[in-house]
Amino acid sequence: MSHVAAHLLCLPKDQVIAVNATSPVDEVVSAIGGISTRWPSLGSVIVDINKDNGDPAYYHSWIPVDLVGPLDVSPYIKPGKNTARFIQLADLSEFVFVLHATKPSDEVVAQLAERAEQTRKIKEYARKAYPGSTS
Repeated sequence: MSHVAAHLLCLPKDQVIAVNATSPVDEVVSAIGGISTRWPSLGSVIVDINKDNGDPAYYHSWIPVDLVGPLDVSPYIKPGKNTARFIQLADLSEFVFVLHATKPSDEVVAQLAERAEQTRKIKEYARKAYPGSTS
């Protein structure tokens, strides 16, 4: 099973332009990830991931007060098509939005595997405890 660590970043446009202009191509991803995320002022943007994908397990919305630091969108990424929607409520021309995807550490992969196993056990328990329900 392959894994990805995906974070949505909001970066100052000037810094992204500088990185793209000065960093070797093979170092751009790392350099972009090193820029501090800075979200616009409160009330400027709302972010949705996979709003209309038909599976609520992969949908999440961040309102302005939730926009702090890099947004970990990893739990909402599904195989196939994924969508991000930015509801712009003010001028955001000084920002660049970046989906920064990297390979997670072995520790994170192990945590994900443990969480998946716990979820499987809970579903199995619920299926046995409530045989008439659908899961």
